[in-house]
Formats: sequence, structure tokens, C-alpha cells
Amino acid sequence: MSYYYEGFSFLYSPERRLTLLESKRTISNKEIPTMKLTKELLKRQSKFWSYVDIKTKDECWEWLKCCMSSGYGQFSIGTKDIGSHRFALLLTKKTLDDNLVVIHTCDNKKCCNQNHLVEGTITQNALD
Repeated sequence: MSYYYEGFSFLYSPERRLTLLESKRTISNKEIPTMKLTKELLKRQSKFWSYVDIKTKDECWEWLKCCMSSGYGQFSIGTKDIGSHRFALLLTKKTLDDNLVVIHTCDNKKCCNQNHLVEGTITQNALD
């Protein structure tokens, strides 16, 4: 059974999700087991892309708004924050695997160019 909130599809119960939202902290991909692109998130994509310096398909498209302390771009959706690179890849793939991270093949943490982003394991990311 799936639950929906602000465009995200959750596998968590509403009670668990409420606990996460009340904590007002960044929600990691481990806490959103299967992230799927919904109509609500599609409505936010024009706002998202307005915060990205889009260049040619081979260049890095840098995030222009706030960043997390780790250096990755941060995009807010309702009360949740998501990595800008994760949201960029979600717009392309329509779903992200909860067991994988998003790897920047360009090694630029602010890059949102979907041609530079792939899903992979933590080990693959460390070796990249």
C-alpha cells in the first residue's frame, strides 16, 4: 500500500511520515523508500529549473540556490528538502531506487545536468 503527500509516493504509514515531517530535518533517500514522480512534483519542475544555470548538454548545470553543508544543492518541496541532483534525476527517470545514491559523473556537487547523473551504490560513488 502506498501513501501520498505533496506529490511523493511513500511506503511509510501516515504516522511514521508525520514523525519525519515534524522533525523538520532533511529527509534522505533511505527515508523515502521509493520516490516516484507524480503530477504534484511535475508542477514544481519549472520552479526547480529556474534555479539551475542551464548550459550545453555536455557542461555542468550548476544549482544557483541554497546548498546543504555537504555542498550539494538543496530543493524544498513543502516541508521537505531534497538534493537538487536527486530531483533532477527523478524528473528524467520518474522513479529512484531507495538502495542507490545519485552519482555525479562530473564530480561537481552542484551539477543538475541529467546527463552527468546516474544511480549507483555507495561503493561505486566512492570509486568514481
